[in-house]
Amino acid sequence: MRNASSAYREEVRPEPSPKERKEQSPVVAVGPVDYTVFLVSIILVLFGLMMIFSASYVNTGRNVHYDFNPFFYLQRHGMMVAIGFVAMGIMANFPYRLLKIFAMPSFIISIVLLLIAAFTGSPGRGRWIDLPNFQFQPSELAKIALILAMARVVDRKPFTLHKWSGYLYCLGLTGIMAALILRGGDLGTTVIIAVIGCGLIFMASPHIWRFIVAGVAIVAGMYGAVQYIITNLYANPNDDFRIGRILAWIDPFAYYRSTGWQTIQSLYAVASGGPFGLGIGQSLQKSILPEVHHDMIFAIVVEELGFVGAGIILFMFGIMIRRGLLIAVNALDTFGSMIATGITLMIGIQALVNVAVITNAFPNTGIPMPFISYGGTFLVVCMGAVGILLNISRYSRM
Repeated sequence: MRNASSAYREEVRPEPSPKERKEQSPVVAVGPVDYTVFLVSIILVLFGLMMIFSASYVNTGRNVHYDFNPFFYLQRHGMMVAIGFVAMGIMANFPYRLLKIFAMPSFIISIVLLLIAAFTGSPGRGRWIDLPNFQFQPSELAKIALILAMARVVDRKPFTLHKWSGYLYCLGLTGIMAALILRGGDLGTTVIIAVIGCGLIFMASPHIWRFIVAGVAIVAGMYGAVQYIITNLYANPNDDFRIGRILAWIDPFAYYRSTGWQTIQSLYAVASGGPFGLGIGQSLQKSILPEVHHDMIFAIVVEELGFVGAGIILFMFGIMIRRGLLIAVNALDTFGSMIATGITLMIGIQALVNVAVITNAFPNTGIPMPFISYGGTFLVVCMGAVGILLNISRYSRM
């Protein structure tokens, strides 16, 4: 049996020195980035360049609005890809723990930008801020700002989600952003923001039943809203394009010449692909499918590469999501784990919703396919987010 003096000596043992802590720490200070995530993101971005040209060259080459230039979208998207690679490189080498300094300021700045976009934008385009020769989409930055803010809250107060006050605070952060984006007319991004915020709360909260209660309430509210739309606004679907999209989702062929047109043409493109597709550049629907280079580009991927080619692309997204979750599990601290989880969730849910839209499993929301769809702010934010993910992967536990 130990005597009292030995027990006392163990209790008052001095704190280990920095050198001892370093030797005992199971953390590798700096290592290589996750090359799987890096290579998959590069492949998807380059594949996107090819598909944007394949989907758009017919329309732009025959249209005076584009000066009969078949490379119109390819050139513009190529410039944004170059900027995206710069953003990825910077964020991959910027220590992610320093992002704590910018977490809450970036959230506040995003709120201000969303207010500007929601209340000063032109009708139907309230989610954009028009600049000289450039359009900026603050809702894309809002996704990263929300992830950083939530990660900072949980990192600073690890037990904040053990209490209802912290739970409601995090829901409030998500709700403010979602409400402003919805005010700007972007229902799709509102859904993405809600999923990101609720997903991070679910991952960090020990009280699953609270999340279940909130989830049931949200689903019930959405169901009630859809039922209200169907029963009270069915006669005038053109009064609101969002109502028209929901009705077209229920029965697209009933609105063949209006809100159902895009969905129907997308379904035709998917059905035409077959197992191996019609071949690169051989799509028949790209000349009549609206937003063919943006929201609906994956329908052209299925048509030209078939279910096998589209399946390979989705498999690559699956690899990225798996590696992202592994990075989150092995992150150095709670802050890095939350950020990695949020970024992985952001990329995964956007890819899932895009595929669901082109197959009419989900109402048309205008959500582009990550890394593949044409876009400026969207692409740069996605590539910058991957850079943050790569940076977190450099700091991992044994």
